[in-house]
Order: sequence, then C-alpha cells, then structure tokens
Amino acid sequence: MALTLAVLQQGLTRPRDVHREPRYARRNHTLGVSQGVAAFERGAWSRPEAVLGELFDGSNVLPHVCLNTRLVLPGGSVRVPDGYVREVALAIQVHSRTYHAREEYWQRTVEADTDLTRAGVVVLGVTPQTLYDTGESFLRDVEQTAAKLHGRPLPDIAIRSRCC
Repeated sequence: MALTLAVLQQGLTRPRDVHREPRYARRNHTLGVSQGVAAFERGAWSRPEAVLGELFDGSNVLPHVCLNTRLVLPGGSVRVPDGYVREVALAIQVHSRTYHAREEYWQRTVEADTDLTRAGVVVLGVTPQTLYDTGESFLRDVEQTAAKLHGRPLPDIAIRSRCC
C-alpha cells in the first residue's frame, strides 16, 4: 500500500492506470495495490493517512472527515491538514518522524499548526505509531473533541479542493 501511495503522490502514474494493472498479476499479490489506490482516491497521501481515513470511516459519530484538503485561511495562506472536519473546524495532523525529520519540514509543520490555530481551527496531533497501536482510542479522542466543538462559531476558512 505504501509504495502505491508514494508512486501516486509523486505523480509517477495515475489511479486509472494502476486499476488496470492488477488484472495481469495473481490476485493474492495485488491487495496492497488496490488498497493503496482506494486510499489515494479518498485523499490519503501516505500509509498513516490511509489508516486515519479507515478509522474515520468506522466512526458513527463524526461527520465526514476530509483528507488533505486545501484550506485558505484569512489573509490568503493555504494549509493542508491531514484530516479536516469542516462542520466543527477540527484539523488532524499526523506528525511522522520519517517525514518531519528534516529540519525544514519540521519547522513548516509546526508553523502550519500554529497558522491553523490562529485562524480558529482546533488542531489535534497524532503519530503514525499511535494510529497503528491505539487507533480506536485516538478516534474516540477525535469524536469527543468534535462533540465539544459542535455549535461554536466557525472560522472564515475556504475549502479549495475536494472534500468528499
């Protein structure tokens, strides 16, 4: 799955092309590829985000959660949280040691979280390992936070990309 997501995220191929390929291989070797394409089409850019999307899909409490949607904040800056619940202006950020290990990525991530908070978005952070080990517990935290935010005035945030 992770390799499929990486290839799609980098634009090295398109989902429709990947959909065609498994018919030429043994079916038991293509499940991860199919799962990767499905996660990418839902908006995931990485395996942790795919797991995040699966957790959200399993919630009976949360409204729809968008993955990697472009948000335009007041003043025009653009931020792309890993998950976003637009009905309550709640962002979920997966902070990965692998991706954020380089100083410029870490700095950019922290500043993006600050920008979202300054604009009135509540930001919850999570690590990939937490998603893998105790994802259901994290999902309950997100659900409880969303419930507490329900009914508050929403910030002036524009969504500029697909939010299923």
